[in-house]
Amino acid sequence: MQVLHDTFSDDDQVQVLAAHMGTGDPRMSGAESIAEYVDAHGYNYPMVADGRSIGEAFDIPGIPYFLVVGPDGSVVADHRGQLTDEARDRLAEEARMARSVN
Repeated sequence: MQVLHDTFSDDDQVQVLAAHMGTGDPRMSGAESIAEYVDAHGYNYPMVADGRSIGEAFDIPGIPYFLVVGPDGSVVADHRGQLTDEARDRLAEEARMARSVN
């Protein structure tokens, strides 16, 4: 996620956003805990503390799950599971292509 954020940090047409789904580690249940987690790991991309509504809106089948959402709100690419370098590069390319359409 951080690499994707860094890749697009100067691009005002692409936003990298993490959505915490509220499962797993009980220390990650609130906004304050999310902020502490992000700070502790040196992440500087935005993270939504309660991503359940995002998960429901995009019918997320499980986590981790990565989406590239186009300007019209449609999913143009996705990846389920750990984010490998290959998957990250594919998602980045899909984001570039979705951006260039407009």
